Amino acid sequence: MNTTIALLTLKAPAAQALVLAVQIIVAAALLAAERNRGQDRPALDHRQMADLR
Repeated sequence: MNTTIALLTLKAPAAQALVLAVQIIVAAALLAAERNRGQDRPALDHRQMADLR
């Protein structure tokens, strides 16, 4: 179920807050994972970059 739809269908404010908190936590985790993705590999030098073309 889409969490935005879940927010719209819930009537209790506490339940809405819980769904919103879960959305924020998941978004932060995904952004952090994306940010750290390429840091474990060494940078390519200009010769390796030329081979990629």
